[in-house]
Amino acid sequence: LFLKAEGIGGANDKAVTAASTTCKEIEYNNKIVAHFESMISGATGNAQALRKEALVYQLAAAQASQPETALTYTALHALTTSRLQKQESDISKEETRIRTLIDKLKSRNANLKLLQYRTPAQALTLTSAGYTKPNDRWLGASDTLQCTLTAAAAAAANDPCEGEAATEAIQQHATEEFSTTQEFPFTDDSEFKAPVITSVVRAIGDVSSAQEAVAGSSACAATANTMGSKTAGAGIQTQTLTALKSPSKTAVVKTKGTDNNCKDKTNIYPWGFVGVAELGDLLCAARQATIPTQQAPSRQTGKQLASDPAMVKIANTLTGTTPAAEAGPEIKAKAAKHILEDTDSTIQKKFIDPLADTKISFKSGGSIVAGNIKDLSVGANAVATLTYLQH
Repeated sequence: LFLKAEGIGGANDKAVTAASTTCKEIEYNNKIVAHFESMISGATGNAQALRKEALVYQLAAAQASQPETALTYTALHALTTSRLQKQESDISKEETRIRTLIDKLKSRNANLKLLQYRTPAQALTLTSAGYTKPNDRWLGASDTLQCTLTAAAAAAANDPCEGEAATEAIQQHATEEFSTTQEFPFTDDSEFKAPVITSVVRAIGDVSSAQEAVAGSSACAATANTMGSKTAGAGIQTQTLTALKSPSKTAVVKTKGTDNNCKDKTNIYPWGFVGVAELGDLLCAARQATIPTQQAPSRQTGKQLASDPAMVKIANTLTGTTPAAEAGPEIKAKAAKHILEDTDSTIQKKFIDPLADTKISFKSGGSIVAGNIKDLSVGANAVATLTYLQH
């Protein structure tokens, strides 16, 4: 799994360049993870906000004394609910694909750290104690990788990511570790059958020491027995040598339909990174993943809502509610016009802020709940208030 530095003269330069490239990949992967985690977080937060806003309209409709007012809030509740459903649908469509990419990139970074923490100048002696040292546990690594990560960390002497790539120990062994003729330090596929051994081998380059280390720790051996199923498809650490040399697309994140434009952009993933083909395809597929943000009606004006076909349809029908069934066509028309009239005021200013003028009090459980409708609709007693108003 060691990086091949092409076109760079001198063993020292190869070692430093390879270490630097690995650090750059870790940084690059972290940026991608942050981007997609922010996307999911933003969409999820927006869904929660829409859910709260829908409750405000539902509460306002329940306390309305006039059919027209009740219809107005009922229509806004219906619109907000439809946007909430669309937001949740958009999240569910892309979340699995995005989280798969995030998991793979985090797993990959864990493996890249394993490569960084070696001591080339020393033979590595592993003991079972190396697997259980609490302060050697790596943050961000999955539980199934902990025993291999701690084994590598126990022997750490250099951290290229902190600017130590030019140490004599790394330079001295550069020819052996980063030769241009051998990209992978293994030749036998069978060496890759036990995932836990695979990861340790990649850290120390010695199959025998890795097997001995695993055998010396019952906890680590137990992890090795279950690691395959837990991490299957979650990262490159469980792949065979053959698969590493010829990475294929990940089924979970296959592109939808034909996207030749995406496939042609082979340089989307930075040059020189190991596994560029696998992660390049993965990023190619995930690059299309977006979660549109559904706008809250409260931030729009009536004029803006008038251009939303869903709002117009809701405002002109309103037949599925009790107030609407009791109201005649004239009242329905007034309610619709009230929402969609051409003003510069937002729905927040026209329909939510005035709720502060309506005050109520009621008994809930053993205590008295009192306040204005606007505050109660977004507070801890919102559901209790709605229950009170509906009965």
